[in-house]
Amino acid sequence: MSWENTLLLFEDGYPCWTSDTVELAGEDPGELKVLENMGLLEKTGTSIFQLTEEGRTKFRIQSEEYFFDALPAEKSPDPQLDLKRLQLKQLLDSSFLGRWGLKKFEPGKKVYYYPALPPVRTFITQDNGPEWTYPETHEIRTINSQFPLPRVPDPDMTPEDISRWMVANGIHQDHFQADLLLRHYCDFEYYMHVLPPATDTEKFLHCDRFFFHFARDSYFKDPSSIYEYLGKFHLLLFYYRHLGLPGSFDLDIHQQENISVLIFVTETEDQAEDFYDRYHGMGEKLMGPGRPMEIEALSIEALKGHSQREDSHFDLFDKLAHRVAITYPPDS
Repeated sequence: MSWENTLLLFEDGYPCWTSDTVELAGEDPGELKVLENMGLLEKTGTSIFQLTEEGRTKFRIQSEEYFFDALPAEKSPDPQLDLKRLQLKQLLDSSFLGRWGLKKFEPGKKVYYYPALPPVRTFITQDNGPEWTYPETHEIRTINSQFPLPRVPDPDMTPEDISRWMVANGIHQDHFQADLLLRHYCDFEYYMHVLPPATDTEKFLHCDRFFFHFARDSYFKDPSSIYEYLGKFHLLLFYYRHLGLPGSFDLDIHQQENISVLIFVTETEDQAEDFYDRYHGMGEKLMGPGRPMEIEALSIEALKGHSQREDSHFDLFDKLAHRVAITYPPDS
């Protein structure tokens, strides 16, 4: 153990660390004080450490010496949120092995898509759930007419080609943000020889995708606030099915299912159960034209209390998550 190893924990995406999270990462938390005394770290509040500007410079030097391909984290605008994202990542990573696969975590991930639509053009709030109106918008109809499903992907198409076409048709870009994105590439070695197309900018080919989002207080009071977030998820799925990975988003090249799961994360198990009780009854309406997809609720409390390390994410979520909605494969 050394201060160099602890310094390199502060890579892009993980700006905030505490003694507990450093220890969970297998490093000596005492090195945090060493780095602070060296002027490489500074404290936010009483327990959260971040890189100083001098620390970022030293990180670049050490990463080159260690052949570590990473950039130093910038100062966090919301240290408590970034710390929660790190803690969630650590809990998930230690909760299942992911045998014969590859786990890739990205905190605070933004996924860009077309078209950008305001909530008033995406859904109408009803007593028993949302009515999704976005399929009838001009932007969706225009994309559907040019890139209908099912379609054979164009191997020569680039993200720049898509951008130019969207600009020419007056269609704007938006993004969907997850507090933590987990891509799990099952049987990684079996697929590693296949290169994703240029339009798969997020490397979604041949993986299961789990988008974790901390449940806001408003979701328990105002359903329209969760419909707005779900609407962005729907549009992300639409974009990837039509343009990002047409023909290979929900099923891989060997016709194996790749799932897209939105997981709302609560602090307590009571909150997760409350979330399930509120939204399970309208699960079909929540998915609507976004199918196939899944919606689940998962608590930090359940993850912390689960001492067994499962083989796969399927095993873990089957035991701990509350399945709000699911699109079952044909003939399942």
